[in-house]
Amino acid sequence: MTTIELLQRLATALAVGFLVGVERGWQERQGAPGSRAAGVRTFALVGLFGGLCGALYPLIGPFAFGMIALGFAAGFIVFQWRQSTARNNVSATELVAGLLTFALGTYAVLGQPIVAGAAGVVITAILATRHWLHDFVARITWIELRSAILLLAMSVVILPVLPNRFVDPWQLFNPHQIWLMTVLIAAASFAGYVAVKAIGPAQGLIVAGAAGGLVSSAAVTYANARQASSADIPGDALTNGIIAAWIVSYIRVTVIAVVVAPELLARLGVPIAAACLAAALVGVLLHRRRAGRSPAKGIAIKNPFDFFEVLRFAAILSAVMAAVKMLSARFGEAGLLSLAAIAGVVERDAVAVSAGSMVAREGIGNATLAVLVALAADVAGKLALATVISRGRLAGRLATAAAAMLVAGGGTYAMMRPG
Repeated sequence: MTTIELLQRLATALAVGFLVGVERGWQERQGAPGSRAAGVRTFALVGLFGGLCGALYPLIGPFAFGMIALGFAAGFIVFQWRQSTARNNVSATELVAGLLTFALGTYAVLGQPIVAGAAGVVITAILATRHWLHDFVARITWIELRSAILLLAMSVVILPVLPNRFVDPWQLFNPHQIWLMTVLIAAASFAGYVAVKAIGPAQGLIVAGAAGGLVSSAAVTYANARQASSADIPGDALTNGIIAAWIVSYIRVTVIAVVVAPELLARLGVPIAAACLAAALVGVLLHRRRAGRSPAKGIAIKNPFDFFEVLRFAAILSAVMAAVKMLSARFGEAGLLSLAAIAGVVERDAVAVSAGSMVAREGIGNATLAVLVALAADVAGKLALATVISRGRLAGRLATAAAAMLVAGGGTYAMMRPG
């Protein structure tokens, strides 16, 4: 390690300590001088001390380094204990922050300074959000905590152990893919719940729908439609959440197709843009209609997601996917557009990914039309899903949005099509 590099690493260690110290000092800025064991200067020196210990490590060896670190930790603990006794305060946050600052100062020299600096920023952010985190924990309910734990268990514990392969002789059921869709449905429901609770039904559902559309617009459609069946949230707000998911989903599929086959950019991008603008216009009109009314009263936000409902939808989806595969195998030679329509009901991404081979085999025109047919079938399928699950409550609004998308996109494509 050169002298310049060592100085840069020591500067990082000092910066980490200074950053943490500024936050600690700001939190206790009302206290009298000398009333706390560690402030800006102390934490800056702790970070630099950790860095110097790291620089000495190759010279003094692990045993001496360990003794120095142990001595520092013991001394810092004593000072923090005396401060806690004087204040009658049992918080260990400042003690942990001091030990972490020393460790990051050492790592900045012995390890990766960029990682040490990033970790210092994260620690400072966590310390600075103390009041917000305390308020969040105070407001969270058991239903919310249970839902978050269940969602984590579904995605972190169960999903990784499921086989990502077909487990039946007919190549119909992939447990990993089926459970992944289940997790996406649950996540969409939970995201919608959090957004609605944080910023209100109208804006929250749009934000959650747009975010969910990046992953699964079907999950957003199902989650919002299920909320509509209980009449807890205004239908216009739920519809706009679904429309946002559809728009983002259209854009995502277009990006996939264009990345695979750049030749499709002009022929596919313009009709999709027209369809998205038409859907957005319907959403704006619904939003303005809602804004002209009195705010909804007494909206009760229920369980973020019903696990058994999610499982039921996953089972239905599995059956539909299996049926589509069997139909595709049976009528696979009926034509490109028939296949695109069948695939679009369940998995329009497959059509987008195969756009490259479509262009080479069928030409740009047919490949573009195949992707548009798949997207049209996708919207029609989600419209039917939302109508059934919401018991018809969202049918009129979503039918208007779907029709606007199909007319605008199809009309634009027809005008652009040569001949």
